[in-house]
Amino acid sequence: MVTSEFELSRPVRANEIPKAGLEIDIEASLEERDAIAKRLGVDAVSKLSAEVTVKRWRRTGARLMAKVRANLTRTCVVTLEPFDIAIDETVESRYADPGDDIAMAATDGELFLDPNSDEPPEILEDGVLDAGEAVVQHLVLGLDPYPRKPGVEFDEIHEEPQKSSPFAVLSGLKKDGKKPDNDQ
Repeated sequence: MVTSEFELSRPVRANEIPKAGLEIDIEASLEERDAIAKRLGVDAVSKLSAEVTVKRWRRTGARLMAKVRANLTRTCVVTLEPFDIAIDETVESRYADPGDDIAMAATDGELFLDPNSDEPPEILEDGVLDAGEAVVQHLVLGLDPYPRKPGVEFDEIHEEPQKSSPFAVLSGLKKDGKKPDNDQ
């Protein structure tokens, strides 16, 4: 058995993935959701589930496809009030063994990326893909860094800048009838 430090750990050994693939239904427990909420810096994670399919990719790698669903409570950056959001995303990622030529190209010095091609694969650690951690990482990527409650707009303050000159203080003194102190 593989142990993990991740809040939502569902490890899969890449070399044990059947030819037809592997189906994993993930439903986060209360303890897992609380730990994920703390990690993500959100008020609460009331639901987190994923339908995950893991298939072999290349010779020793893996490809993960998942439908991630979550209900979270966040704090609005404008009103500072909590509000609920629902996330429903389809995600996909690839994983390569460190010895694979595509993995070595991705980690060996410079990497030239084609903007029209897929991202380079993640690197498997000890031949293990953690499907639960992959779900949490994709969940993080779907979060708005500046969450706003639905319908709330940020009103910009438009003040006319004060036109001042270096002589504005002197003109104010002249109006008062006082002379500026020249002993400075």
